[in-house]
Amino acid sequence: MWSSNNPALCPAPSHPPRPAVAAPLAFCLAEREWRTFFTPDDRANLRQTFPGAIFIPSALPAAELQARLREEGVRVLLGGWALPPLPPERSAFPELEYVCYLSGSIRRKIPRALLEQGLLVSNWGDRIAPTVAECALLLLLMCYREASHWQIRMHQQGSFKAAADQGNLSLFRRRVGLHGFGAVAQALVDLLRPFGVEIAAYSPWPDNALFERKGVTRLDSLDALFTWADAVVEAEACSPETINSVKEHHLRLLGEGVFVNIARAELVEEAALIRVAREGRLRLGLDVFHHEPLPPAYPLRGLANVALLPHLGGPTLDRRIDAGHLALENLARYLSGDPIAFAISLEQYDRMT
Repeated sequence: MWSSNNPALCPAPSHPPRPAVAAPLAFCLAEREWRTFFTPDDRANLRQTFPGAIFIPSALPAAELQARLREEGVRVLLGGWALPPLPPERSAFPELEYVCYLSGSIRRKIPRALLEQGLLVSNWGDRIAPTVAECALLLLLMCYREASHWQIRMHQQGSFKAAADQGNLSLFRRRVGLHGFGAVAQALVDLLRPFGVEIAAYSPWPDNALFERKGVTRLDSLDALFTWADAVVEAEACSPETINSVKEHHLRLLGEGVFVNIARAELVEEAALIRVAREGRLRLGLDVFHHEPLPPAYPLRGLANVALLPHLGGPTLDRRIDAGHLALENLARYLSGDPIAFAISLEQYDRMT
């Protein structure tokens, strides 16, 4: 669900200088996006902050959106999940220079060809990484403390712990492995520090300096990661290179450890995950699934060793404003001719889910 963008500022493309009020700016958002990404004050001050801005309904068909962008001479567009997909030809909206996207991956909305033709695009960057990392920490604790096991037994069976119950364990002093080392994994490193854990990660993308800055050991393969760790958190981006990269033998290397996935289900071979989970030795915490919504008869439902969340990783409703504030900051920067944050490169585009 989540990309590892470089937070370095990116200069706006070269265009003749223009005052902010003269640059046609369009907002194309659904009502729920207005309500959850922006505070009432943000919305009340919008016309004063961006005079001359226009508001386009997100429910417009794609062809009508393109026509509106052309007619209004829109140079800057802010959109979110409800934005209709854009066509791959810049000629469809020749004035458009910058798309400020509220969410994460842009691949279903903005074709790669538009970036190749010079369209500048940004997304929410690392602003939601802390809430996704928070969800990973929650699942780790649920697994070690057998929260799902006890929720099922106490709610449905009237049970309470007995002297024979030996499954209550701690996260303290564990070895935690991270598959992926983007913004979410880096935020999780910070949350894990108070637990006195050792942390290692495997990802081919970042350079060594990033691992060194975060105090994380870099491992050279998934085999090494799953062999070394007591718990592995799946945080890698989903791409043709990483789909089904976690296989049955990786999960078995964890033995009676913990496996948490808050990234994408497609990173793990589903049949292997189900087989290993049903054996009951490995504890699993899952927030993402191959089929969503999760079917009622899904094989992992009801297993005491499996903690399930319905894709709650992030952004939480109360913290979507962090992404909204970044978007407003980027709009103001661009319209003033200043560098924007979290501009998406072609390399980053290719690693997105």
